[in-house]
Amino acid sequence: MISTWQGKAIDSLSLLDLQKAVGVVRDTVEKYNEKRETMVAMSNNMKGSYVGSIAKKCIELIIRNRPRTTLKSVPSRVMDSLSGTYVADGNLSPQLLRVSNANGKLAVSSSDGAYIELIAKGATKYQSPDGITYTFELDAENMPKSIRVENLPFPFIAKYNDGPFDVPGPDKKEWKKYVGIYVFEDDARPAYLALSVINGHLYLIFGDSLRLHERGNCTFFTADGEVVSLDDGVLVYKGITAKKVEFQPQVFLEEIAGCEHKYDHYRPAVSSLVDILYSCKGLGKTLDFINDLFKIDFPFKGFYSKLGRKLFALDNHIDAIRCFEALLEVDPNNEGAKKFLERIAQQTR
Repeated sequence: MISTWQGKAIDSLSLLDLQKAVGVVRDTVEKYNEKRETMVAMSNNMKGSYVGSIAKKCIELIIRNRPRTTLKSVPSRVMDSLSGTYVADGNLSPQLLRVSNANGKLAVSSSDGAYIELIAKGATKYQSPDGITYTFELDAENMPKSIRVENLPFPFIAKYNDGPFDVPGPDKKEWKKYVGIYVFEDDARPAYLALSVINGHLYLIFGDSLRLHERGNCTFFTADGEVVSLDDGVLVYKGITAKKVEFQPQVFLEEIAGCEHKYDHYRPAVSSLVDILYSCKGLGKTLDFINDLFKIDFPFKGFYSKLGRKLFALDNHIDAIRCFEALLEVDPNNEGAKKFLERIAQQTR
């Protein structure tokens, strides 16, 4: 255990000294891993101290440098069967992971554009390059039920939401009265969610698309067990009470134009509406909407990138390219858009 460095207490180390100490830790970790021994990192006085930073770095380095074995191969059909979206609790807005078979490798991506190719440890067990383990639970028919993600120190379980091999739903006539856009307040600012029918199933559009499972009496559940109650134009979800509205884009744009703090006040509303418009109306209408927004207030151009990153994570490269190209038309020097176009070009070669 490192309690001092060159005669100085850890608490009093400068940043440069801390970096040197971490270097010693790195060398020690590599030796421990070579001998396949276990290293214990202990610390106290976490508040206002560098000790916790060193202990955390020890753990990260142990995981990263641990020897790994890889299976020769996992059949492509097995990885195809695991493909789909999985939902984990994300406080107000859920966290959605997408699993796909990317050219013979299982990959995990998220709505913010993160993309990780996994190393096969078994037919249902995979590992990221940083040592995070993804273990799939299957049902009696060998279809996915959930993923356990060993993301230390906060592991979590993501439940299966939907996938490419799902059977179409019943598309019930009584659901039509629920379909539409709903508004609620988020920190005294407007925000939106929507209900839509996709592949015959009723979906909640709230950042991502969550398939709903009907339980009767106007009550539905998401894959992660959250209740959605519907009654007379009112939707209740995670403590949110939202009312159904007839959304008029032109009226909404006029409201933004007349507001002093345009982007700051309407950012949550626009974020939710961009997701809703794309899911319900398609990319063309969504890009037109963002185009009208940034003409009112230039920072709204960021939603080209936000949508593009999400579509990139969903493997929808064609629509993602259109988003980043639209951003470059109004901001030709945007390095983020250029980098994502390069990433897409590399993956589609």
